[in-house]
Amino acid sequence: MLTHAHSSVRSLALTTEDRTVETVIHHARTRLIVEIDNVDDLFLDEMSIESFIDFLNKERLTSMPHRGSRWDRALRSAEYFALQISSYADLIERFTPGGLDGVNLGKEQDKALEPSFAVLYRIGLSLRFLIKHGGFFVDHAIQTEAQRAFSTLLQLVSEIALLYRAKISNISVDVIRHFLEPRDSVLKLLASDQFAARTKRAEFTCEWFQSHLLEFLRSSEQTLAITGQSGSGKTVLAGWIEERLQRPLARRSYETIEYRFVESDLPTEATSLACVKSLLLQLLQQNVGDAPFFSNLASAHATFIASGNTTQLENKLWDALHIALDVYKDGSTKLIIVIDNLDQLNSDKVAVSSFAKRIQELVNRHVCVRTIILAQSNYVANTKHTKEIHLSPSLVSDDIRRVTQDILQRNRHFEDLGVDRKREVWDQIVKKSGGSFLYAKLLIRSMHSEDGPKDFTSTIREAPKGVSEIINWSMPKEQFNHTDIKRILAWTLAAQRPLTISELSDLLRADLQHQYINDKRPDTRGTIRKRLGLILTVDSHSIVRYRHGAIRQSILDISSKGNLYPWQEAQNDLLLRLLLYTKVCVHDEEPSYDMLTLGDLHDTYRRHSLLEYAITYWLDHFRRTFMVRGESLELSSEFKAVFPSSTRMVMFEWSRWTESLTVRGALGLHDFCLRLRKEVFGEKHSIIVQSLMVLGSIRFECNQAHEAIKLMFQASQIAQAAFAQYHAVALKCSLVLLTFTDSVSDITRTEIIKFKEQTLKYVIAAYKYHEETELVIQYTKVLFQLYVQIQEDDLATRAYKELYEIIVKCYGRHSEELMEIERLMIVLEKGTKPQEIGPWTGEICALPAGNIDVIDITQIEVTIRTAEAYEAEGKLFLAEEVMVTLWARIVELSRVETSVEIQVAKIDCALAYVRFLRRLKKHEEASAILICLWAEFEHKMDSLDVETIIIRIKVVGELMKSSGLFLVAISVFSKVWNYFKRSDKTSHEVARSTTVLISEAIEEITTQQKITESKSESTTTTTTTMTSTTTQESKVTIREMFESRLSSCKSMTEHKSVLKSCSALVAVYRQERQWQQAITTIQTSLELVWRAVIIGIGMISLPETCGIEAIHTAIQLAECYVEESQLEEAEKIYVRIYQACRFSLTIEDKHLSLAVGCLISFYESIHRHERTIEVYSDIIDCYRRQLGVRHTLTIKTTYAFSRMLREYGYNRCYEYYLEIFTALNQGTDVCHYDALEAAIALLKFYKLEKRWIDLERMCETLWSAFVHNQKEYKLDLETIKLIYASYSLVLEKHIKAEFTIQRRVAMEYRETSVKYFGASASITIEASMAFASVCERHEKYQHEAISVYEEVIKKTSQSTSTVTTTTTTSSMTSMTSIFQSVKKRLTKLYVSTISSSQTTTSTTTMERAITLSMEMYRETKLQFGCWHEKTISHLHGLLIIYKKLSTKDAHEKIIKLLREIVIEVLSVEKSPWRLYSASIAIAKLFVELQIFDRGLELLNDLHSHVIAQENSSSIKLSQHYGKATYIFLVGFELTLQRTVDINYTEIMVNLISENMLFEQFKRVTEAKVKIEIVLLHGARLRQFLHLHKRHHQCRNVEKQIFQIFIDSYGSLLKTKEEASFAFFITLLEHIGKANQEVHITNAACESGVERVLVLLERGEYQHAYDMAHCVYQFTLGRGAYRDIKHVTLGISLCQYLVGKWTTGIRDEKLRQHMMELSKTAIQHILDACRDAGVNFVQLPLDILEGLVALLGSQHHYDYLEWLLKKLWSSREAQKLWPQEVIIGAGRSLVNAKFAHGHHDAHDQKGDHGHRNQAIDLCEDICYNLRRARGSTDPATLDFYKLLATLFTSTNRLEEAIRVHTDVLKFIVEGEDNDDYDPDDADDTVLRPIAVAHVRLLNTACQKLKGWGGKEREIDRLVNAVARRFGDNVLQNIERSSKWDLKKKPEQRDENDTLWLEPAVWTIRMDMEGSNKRYQPRRQITRAISNYGLGGLRKASGSTTTSMSGRVPTMASFAKEKDGVNGKQNGYANGMNGNGSVVSGVH
Repeated sequence: MLTHAHSSVRSLALTTEDRTVETVIHHARTRLIVEIDNVDDLFLDEMSIESFIDFLNKERLTSMPHRGSRWDRALRSAEYFALQISSYADLIERFTPGGLDGVNLGKEQDKALEPSFAVLYRIGLSLRFLIKHGGFFVDHAIQTEAQRAFSTLLQLVSEIALLYRAKISNISVDVIRHFLEPRDSVLKLLASDQFAARTKRAEFTCEWFQSHLLEFLRSSEQTLAITGQSGSGKTVLAGWIEERLQRPLARRSYETIEYRFVESDLPTEATSLACVKSLLLQLLQQNVGDAPFFSNLASAHATFIASGNTTQLENKLWDALHIALDVYKDGSTKLIIVIDNLDQLNSDKVAVSSFAKRIQELVNRHVCVRTIILAQSNYVANTKHTKEIHLSPSLVSDDIRRVTQDILQRNRHFEDLGVDRKREVWDQIVKKSGGSFLYAKLLIRSMHSEDGPKDFTSTIREAPKGVSEIINWSMPKEQFNHTDIKRILAWTLAAQRPLTISELSDLLRADLQHQYINDKRPDTRGTIRKRLGLILTVDSHSIVRYRHGAIRQSILDISSKGNLYPWQEAQNDLLLRLLLYTKVCVHDEEPSYDMLTLGDLHDTYRRHSLLEYAITYWLDHFRRTFMVRGESLELSSEFKAVFPSSTRMVMFEWSRWTESLTVRGALGLHDFCLRLRKEVFGEKHSIIVQSLMVLGSIRFECNQAHEAIKLMFQASQIAQAAFAQYHAVALKCSLVLLTFTDSVSDITRTEIIKFKEQTLKYVIAAYKYHEETELVIQYTKVLFQLYVQIQEDDLATRAYKELYEIIVKCYGRHSEELMEIERLMIVLEKGTKPQEIGPWTGEICALPAGNIDVIDITQIEVTIRTAEAYEAEGKLFLAEEVMVTLWARIVELSRVETSVEIQVAKIDCALAYVRFLRRLKKHEEASAILICLWAEFEHKMDSLDVETIIIRIKVVGELMKSSGLFLVAISVFSKVWNYFKRSDKTSHEVARSTTVLISEAIEEITTQQKITESKSESTTTTTTTMTSTTTQESKVTIREMFESRLSSCKSMTEHKSVLKSCSALVAVYRQERQWQQAITTIQTSLELVWRAVIIGIGMISLPETCGIEAIHTAIQLAECYVEESQLEEAEKIYVRIYQACRFSLTIEDKHLSLAVGCLISFYESIHRHERTIEVYSDIIDCYRRQLGVRHTLTIKTTYAFSRMLREYGYNRCYEYYLEIFTALNQGTDVCHYDALEAAIALLKFYKLEKRWIDLERMCETLWSAFVHNQKEYKLDLETIKLIYASYSLVLEKHIKAEFTIQRRVAMEYRETSVKYFGASASITIEASMAFASVCERHEKYQHEAISVYEEVIKKTSQSTSTVTTTTTTSSMTSMTSIFQSVKKRLTKLYVSTISSSQTTTSTTTMERAITLSMEMYRETKLQFGCWHEKTISHLHGLLIIYKKLSTKDAHEKIIKLLREIVIEVLSVEKSPWRLYSASIAIAKLFVELQIFDRGLELLNDLHSHVIAQENSSSIKLSQHYGKATYIFLVGFELTLQRTVDINYTEIMVNLISENMLFEQFKRVTEAKVKIEIVLLHGARLRQFLHLHKRHHQCRNVEKQIFQIFIDSYGSLLKTKEEASFAFFITLLEHIGKANQEVHITNAACESGVERVLVLLERGEYQHAYDMAHCVYQFTLGRGAYRDIKHVTLGISLCQYLVGKWTTGIRDEKLRQHMMELSKTAIQHILDACRDAGVNFVQLPLDILEGLVALLGSQHHYDYLEWLLKKLWSSREAQKLWPQEVIIGAGRSLVNAKFAHGHHDAHDQKGDHGHRNQAIDLCEDICYNLRRARGSTDPATLDFYKLLATLFTSTNRLEEAIRVHTDVLKFIVEGEDNDDYDPDDADDTVLRPIAVAHVRLLNTACQKLKGWGGKEREIDRLVNAVARRFGDNVLQNIERSSKWDLKKKPEQRDENDTLWLEPAVWTIRMDMEGSNKRYQPRRQITRAISNYGLGGLRKASGSTTTSMSGRVPTMASFAKEKDGVNGKQNGYANGMNGNGSVVSGVH
């Protein structure tokens, strides 16, 4: 790789030697941007040496490599090289034009540098030498060389980066290059070597052409055409031109690209497409940074891949070539395009000319581009810009002579000739050649075998002319008889490209007879050289080629004459040998879907030289054999025997054809091969599976998804049969098929859907077999979605159920996975029949019982669908449970959240529940909820402006309407309509539909009323059946009579008889409904009698003789037209009849009236009201003019017209009524008798129109008629009542008449009724009641009213008691009604007078009032029911009277009556609306009577009995009450409480929920279910009761559940019962808040740990300990700590028991118990984790930190070390861990290891292992901290101090001394690889550190009793400390020269040198002061040593750019990176074994 990189750099240096540094920088930046993703100018500008160094430091602190390891060396070399090149850039910047802006190390260089760091390091050493001698850079030449060195170095770095990038990422440049290159390796070699090979020419040849070339380049011509015959030296000349232009010509440089159209042995490369590809490839290599050029190439490639159209591809490539040539438009460089051998273009002359034209276009468009074309003919159009040179024999004769001399001089016989003789031979050869180099060479080669000079002359003379002839003449005939020679020639002719020596040898080794490959390799090269050297040549790559195309053509001609193998036989032989070779070399493997990589292919091709050609071309040879006959195949037995059965051959074909062809091009080949293999191997073979897989993949790429799916399905089926059922190959086929089906969106069960379904089932079964649960879940989801997609809900249900069961089994019911799949339920289309898609087990509900703070509409829909699924399954109770629970949760949320979404969700949930109840035929319960909903929103509707809610309310009304609640529904719809009217949205669709709904509701009410009325009538209806007595015979007779009379009619006198016969016959037809015959008969008659009425021409008059009969007949005709729906004809007849009558009859004639009536009736029947009005208006006007307005006929017709107008809603009718009234009364106050109808109509009209003045006048007129003229007028009773009602209304309400006038009118009403109808008449009684009603309104006359009412009661009682048999039912009913009405009024009056009386009412009156009120109450209850408002109203009056008594007995009667009415209502009533209305009314009675407490008492009794189903002696309901009863409790409670925020639905849903919770708990306790289910339902019930303050019931439930809990888990809890109960209550509270069924262990962990913390914070320590003990015992017994979540909670529990929360404990014994419990618990938890393989790295950092602290404080060193090892080993994977955590974890691990060994001191093995490991790790961390952060960084010094204590504690005193001396050296001297400069350091900070290490060094030396070999160094360092900080700083420490090493160190000093256990264990190291307190770290400066960073110079203004987050980790490129404990030797070159470089402190 490095060699390739260096070669690239060398080539770049050759082409850029004259370029400036700026050009190199630009070029490098451009290539980096183009070829590396995510790199742009901004990114490169932001990169700096500082950011790169920071990145290296971060990588070092993360990986912590061992000193001297490979990774350590790589990091150090990278740092050194970067600094050197940066310093060198600064050095040359001052004399580099334009500066070096933009020279930064790019982002990707850190990846590319690592494998090459050793080489780059050595380059850095060289740079170091230049930097040291930078003062010599004064000479211009030296500066130029320095710049050139920098440019080359920059190119090297860029090329290495790009090379590594290409290896790391499959960059698009390589793809394009591969696309432009030939398709196999031999062709690539030939393409790259075609010009190099032809440059081997004789000396001094072609030099004559330089003048021609120079002349062309200096001229204005742009094309040079060089022509000449075949063999005239054009190719050699082209090579010379290309070589010459590589050097400056006339002091000008040129660039060249070239292409040679090769001979016929390379047909694929002799195309214009191959030419343009080659030219583009050469330009791409020269201009890799040309972005537009590269973009166009990529576009052409993409287009070709998509379409496979080569013509379109070639056009795009020519366009790209134009763009590529734009780079030369500036004129600084000229480009020469050389095209050789254009004649060999594999096409006709037209195509060749077209190609030449394209070339001409290039040079015409790009002035700096010229072209040189060499061919036998000039194909370039003759223009002024084209120059032609013809290679004539005279022009090339000198070169032929030189070639002849060059060849002949190697002939020993020729060398023996004299000079003259040689010249004679040369001249003869030149003359004989005729200007052909090829002929001359062949002739000379034929002369090599001659014996002497004499034979030369004869040979030349005898040689024939022409290339073919000389070949035949020169080759001996017996040579073609040699088998190998014949085969080699046949194969080279048949081959698709030139073969190599190895390939020909392998072909010769193939033994077709025995079907093996001979191990002995023949000498193919020698055979060719000896026997075929004249015609074949072997080049430097061992490729065998014909020496010239003309030679190949000659051999081909010889073959055609039978001297060689026939062409087809040669193809067949070559094919069989290729297949045999492939069969032997390629071994069989299992089918695979992964395409072979190029690396695999090339490795295989290198091992088997013939294989590449065999794979690439075997199919081409097969198609040229005799086995292919058109479309049919005739396979030979030899072919079948050698055909490979290896699946790997198919894979080779796939890779090769994909690489070299388009997808569509490869498709046909694979199709053909599949067919061929089926012919050979049959259907069920592994190679068929492989072929199907490959073909399916290709078809899918061609967007043929359906075909691809079928193929892959076949592959899967065959694989299951050929291998095992669940074999990996079959499974892979199935999985691929599923990826193909992602593009199929069929929604019906098509063939593809069937394939997908079967495949999914197979995949699921396979993964079940292999126990891959996650994959089973994944594909079961896909199967479910498939069924949903094709709308097969039953199958979707099954799939979903299976999916649910698997997830529950695998993850549990509380898992997030289960919650995720529940959302899939919503995908089923709404409106389809719901299935079991919500597979709860039947014991849980859908939503949590706790607080909800977010409303999820999707979750609501899912839950509703779940309930519907349960319903469809028949699980009605569970369905209702889900519905109600959902509703309850939303209602609960609505208490605190009043958003529109919440309100809508609440309504939707309620409506869903209503629909559910309706489906169960529970209409009363559904109606109750609807009423509840309406009651909540009724009073808000006037102010509600949310359309969404309004629409929901409309739905409520619709459901009410369908439930029969029409009156309430009308109220709902009215409110909805008012909203739209108020919002000016009356045209809204909902508004329009609301009006329709109102009308329908009213119609329903009206219909029901009519039905009720009809049922109450006792009349019967008799129906008669009309039968026809007309026989067929009589009909014939009538017809004959009619026809006879018609034909015999001669005069007008006979017309009448004709019409009579006609009428008889028409009657028969009409009876039989033969309308057309009747029409024909009448028309025939009228044609004779009254033709005018038929044709309608002129003035129409009646016939003279039979006008009346004609009228009736014409009317019959019109009626028949109507029956036939010929309305237009009928109208004509009726109009003509009317006109004739008007013209012929008098105005008073009855037939005119008949005609008018018929016409009007016709118009009315067809609703032509306007025409009806016209007729009426016309006839009335006529009557007025001729008869007058008071005429009877005028009045009668006007009345009829008025009635018609009134019926159809025309207000004009009242004008006609007024006209009648005025005409008859003539202005008098007395009403005319005939005007009564008009007067009454006007009265109603005035009343309706609120014309009160007119109404009063009309009432006075009619009242006067009643009072004074009743005897004559006999007004009916209803009219009288109407007149009085209207009169009293206008007097009382509108004109506000005085009370005396109102009383007078009422008195007149009563007196007149008595006068004319008698005192006992019903109207008299009603008049008396009306009179009493008027008296009621005035206190003065109330007693009179009572008297009248009593009188009425008396009379009605008498009347009802003396009923006779003649009395009608209606009269009886009327009397009863009056009696009841009077009693009502009287009762009301009694109550009113008694309640308003300020004085004591008499006992008699009170008793009478009570009696009468009681009677009315009972009668009303009996009549209307106990719920009715009238009943309750009468009860109210009765209770008011009782309350007036103010006695205890009366009070008890009040309570009794109220309880009775409540119980009776609940017992007998089922209607929710009635229950609701009654509850409101009765509760108001409690409130009004001020007995509120007794009402609540009654409510509680009802609640216990109805909801909790508790038996009560005071409440006994006579019916089985349902949930409809709840509406009564809702209304009753809200009315009693009178809360401000009235929420009906909240109370309703609470009632339903409580009842359901009781039922659920009862059911699960009686059933044998899991205890988790019992606890869940019990917890929810308990939580509900506790929330609603039902404490007694709550305690009972707790006791019951606790006993169940103890029975199941009591063995786990070994604590006192009070503690267990407290733990149980905590657990129960937690479970009650769960979403679904909870995992008991999860709940115990979470709730218990949380409760312990709460108790500790409260200071209840004993309770906290007891709770913790219960939690520990329970969770441990349940095996909780195999789950990482439980481990976290367990750790928290142990921390709570010993942490800050226990500081307040005064009981030391309790504290000890807590500590022991914590220690035991954490030990058991960690043991369980070890056994279960729990990954602690997943835990949050704060948990890990707490765990480390806990283990350290408890001295669990073995566990602590185990945990810290895991953390430390995962540090590189934890990208988010800060450095302080990594370093802190390392420090804690060092301490843990040492502590472990320290406490195992008696165990020598343990001591040695743990302590040494601690020291080794500490050394590694010290080293890397020093390298990354500096030697005097606080963290570095802290670790060095720790390392010294470790050495001292293990008695390794010499090493401790070394550490102390190193630290002192760092402080006072610094080190080369550090930024620290002692002169810049802060002495106040470093002084105490230095003094401390001097003291520790003294102590260590005293303990060692020696200097450890460092006496002089110690003395030097101590003196340096004294000089640096002053002698006084050493205080009591003497200079080292005065140290008494025999003296025992003081105990305090000795203790300071020993390792002490940390006071607090942590994984975070305080690095707050790092890089701040001791030195300004890291301002990057230049290195001054040869291996690291130099001393720090204070740099101002330098900014460090962090590479964090943008630079990828370099660890991905470290192939062999050592771990913490790894040991490696240092560099062999320039480094010592300890990792230091040559010199310096390590």
